Amino acid sequence: EQLGFDAATADRIVRNTVRGAGALMCELLDSTPTELRQAVTSKGGTTAAALDVLEDAQVREAFVKAIAAAQRRGMELAQG
Repeated sequence: EQLGFDAATADRIVRNTVRGAGALMCELLDSTPTELRQAVTSKGGTTAAALDVLEDAQVREAFVKAIAAAQRRGMELAQG
């Protein structure tokens, strides 16, 4: 919405982007996520520009921390 799309269009774009990436990853079982990213990223293209921003923001590290926190909490909950 911050880019000028109405709420319904923004929602549809996000859902379809995530759905498409997930479907492609499931179809390409012999490929790693890194290989998939390389296959769809043109140098200087839109995906490359977005990935540069995510890397600068250290999003990968944030996801690793979030998953580790969920794992720790899951273990705590399992212990009762």
